[in-house]
Amino acid sequence: MENIHPNAPRRLINAVSRAGSERKFALACGINQSYVSQLLHRGIEPGNPSIRVMLFLPRRKRKARESKPEEFPGQKQIVKIIRKMHRETTKTFKRSFGNQ
Repeated sequence: MENIHPNAPRRLINAVSRAGSERKFALACGINQSYVSQLLHRGIEPGNPSIRVMLFLPRRKRKARESKPEEFPGQKQIVKIIRKMHRETTKTFKRSFGNQ
């Protein structure tokens, strides 16, 4: 087999080679051959969870973890001050307008 995408699972590559062709593998699994072909050659993963399992992918696609932004010096202290100001402001408004 040629032109295999690096995102294609090894188990899928082995299963397709054992079956003889992408069409035979897709027919045996009961899925459309385009899903097999797109994953093998382009690395495009299907969204349907049941089809993903048949192609040896996890049921749900994992999202890439986002890294937290770097804190600048004194950021925690500033956040604490802002929260304290917010609490005091809401208390003042409740006292002033709460009895009406």
